[in-house]
Amino acid sequence: MKIKILLFAILITISSFLSSPVTTSSAKNNTDTINQSLQKFQNDPDLQNASWGFYAKSVKTGKVVAQYNARKSLTPASALKVITTATALEILGKDFKFETVLEYDGQIDASGTLKGNVYIRGGGDPTLGAPRDGLGKDYEAILQQWVTAIRKAGIKKIEGYVVGDARIFEEESVPPMWLWEDMGNYYGAGSSGLTFHENQYFAYFNSESKTGSETKLTKIIPSVPNFKMVNRVTAGAKGTGDNAYIFAAPYSNVAYVRGTIPPARQGFRIKGSIANPALFCAFQLQQELEKVGVEAQKDYSTIRILQDEGKYVPRKKTFLDKVISPPLSKIVYWTNKKSINLYAEHLLKMLGKHRFGKGTRENGVRLVEEYLKTCNVDTKGFFMEDGSGLSPMNGVTAEQFGDLLYVYRNETHYPTLFESLSIAGNVSDVGGLKSFLKGTSAANKVFAKSGYIQRVRAYTGYVNTASGDQIAFALMVNNYTCSNSEMRRKMGELIAELLHSKT
Repeated sequence: MKIKILLFAILITISSFLSSPVTTSSAKNNTDTINQSLQKFQNDPDLQNASWGFYAKSVKTGKVVAQYNARKSLTPASALKVITTATALEILGKDFKFETVLEYDGQIDASGTLKGNVYIRGGGDPTLGAPRDGLGKDYEAILQQWVTAIRKAGIKKIEGYVVGDARIFEEESVPPMWLWEDMGNYYGAGSSGLTFHENQYFAYFNSESKTGSETKLTKIIPSVPNFKMVNRVTAGAKGTGDNAYIFAAPYSNVAYVRGTIPPARQGFRIKGSIANPALFCAFQLQQELEKVGVEAQKDYSTIRILQDEGKYVPRKKTFLDKVISPPLSKIVYWTNKKSINLYAEHLLKMLGKHRFGKGTRENGVRLVEEYLKTCNVDTKGFFMEDGSGLSPMNGVTAEQFGDLLYVYRNETHYPTLFESLSIAGNVSDVGGLKSFLKGTSAANKVFAKSGYIQRVRAYTGYVNTASGDQIAFALMVNNYTCSNSEMRRKMGELIAELLHSKT
């Protein structure tokens, strides 16, 4: 009987050890506070139904400061963008630029009639016509640039089509593991070999003061060809915000918008994703050409549509104009600072194109996994379904994040990646951590990419410690039961403890 009791006691002790936070023996005496904070985090009632992982590694010594469930695969949300952008910088280089080419086939006769088609050949540029300062011309300026180039070539009439060519990337624009609730909204815009205006439009609504009353859809800017929006939005209660969601499938001409917007509003704007970006781009160019009297007899189209209809005949093309993107360093900056899903998806597919010749999501994931292995990152339990982290089916371990960032500290493009991370508690930073740890001793000392989807919060990046070290860390929590803001606060308290780590 005594032997059974002794064995039971041993098993309880082992079980307790395996489920408890761990610090390395060399750092144990100096990391009591982080160890205690981990224990407190583990015992938090709001995490009793949750899965979470934590990993912190000294950049200076390479020693693990602390960890808990560090090898558990967890949904990372937008923190995944750190892996996508880090890989893109090292493989493509910070000076890499996308190119979009305007060209035509056929001949221009003496009267200025083009007996052929005008093509916009996409180069996978996610920033083409983007509505953001510092990322080149907006979409209206680019359209004018193209109109000028066409007229300069002597083209006064087009017998054929204005064609959008998105073939540099695969036809699959939206990853199959994205949610139906996401893909019709601006943050769920699908990638395209010919992306334009970040593949988004603005829908404007008027609402009455009565809760539950119908709203009126007044306009859509920019105009989207052959598009119908079915409005099911109502006025919400006083004090409510934007709770409207757009539901639309890739390449579909119909979108349904449901939910509520604030009451008694005029011109309330929500943003949606364009289902067929290449067609949208061709349509916009044809509209501008018609304004200056250049008519295309066969309307606007895409290579995909013409191929499906058996109307596309490959012919030699003549160059008209070219639009070059900002360098990759700037694109990565905005990808992480503003967590732009579209940009991350483009980077993933361009990685696939660069290494394997085809711009597919699968090829991009393949190259990311190869890169992680060159960084001595154990990829067991690494599941990548997209480049942005929007899919809830992604799986990354805290150790994979931390080990990559530890190695990356000595990579060529570390400064560029580091600059793209948001600065905690810095109100002047354009990133998403302005209020995170604001007013604490950790403000301006935590540099991280955050991630959030329903019941998921994640942070990964670097902490500059009080002792002069730098800690590469990751903290992810899935399926917590408190509010999002409360979980954010609790995670911030744990991360802030790394400031006092001595390695």
